[in-house]
Amino acid sequence: MRNLAGIIPIAGPKTDVDMPWHHTMLPFDKNKLLIENSVYTCAMAGCKSIWIVCNDDIQPVIKSVVGDQIQDPVYKYRSFAKFAKEHQRAIPIFYVPMPIRDLHRRNNYAWSAVHGCLVANKIFGQISAYVAPEQFFISWPYAIVDSHSFRSHRQDIQKESIIFDCNGKNIFTDDYVPLSCNIEEIRQVKDYCYGLQNPHSLNKTLTHLRPSELLEPLRDKKEVAIECQYNKVASWEDYVLFLAKKSVS
Repeated sequence: MRNLAGIIPIAGPKTDVDMPWHHTMLPFDKNKLLIENSVYTCAMAGCKSIWIVCNDDIQPVIKSVVGDQIQDPVYKYRSFAKFAKEHQRAIPIFYVPMPIRDLHRRNNYAWSAVHGCLVANKIFGQISAYVAPEQFFISWPYAIVDSHSFRSHRQDIQKESIIFDCNGKNIFTDDYVPLSCNIEEIRQVKDYCYGLQNPHSLNKTLTHLRPSELLEPLRDKKEVAIECQYNKVASWEDYVLFLAKKSVS
């Protein structure tokens, strides 16, 4: 079974939410923030480690909320076990900054995800090839999903590349529904992004492109329908609509 790493790409173009704190620190429920939803989704999906890609200026405040580990929720409460605490599994959380060159030329959420995957594979690979993550679960912090919906897909996420689709919405409809992929596909996406920036291309930077345009090599991967109560919150308008819907319900 492949070592599954969860990737949370925060670094990217600035949104229209101009607050003293970062967009992903917005609350979506009582005492619950957007970034926490992404972290919990990674844990529920069965990730063995979680890598948050964010710039150095916001990393301290993100870490103050998220911390450096989370308990695997599937193993946290084992009421039938004689010694329940012995079954608990801690998932380490790492923070990855974006290189300066990428901030200027590839400041895009999709590229942040690619960068996070490559860094996770490289760092663990330096310890041992046996622990280097070869499978990745990308959880976007610019949307709210029902994390528990991914529990039943844990085994598939560990070994398959999946484009999750919630009521016709997925990353290729420009919606931030999670997906899984492997290291070879990530390298293909990296090469594709470099191709978009070749000397004869009009794309001097990738910042203005939609994440779906950078992830084009993944478009033909397996699509799996999931009921995850998806809500996009990538802008202030999205956030207001979500709050209005929540107050009505």
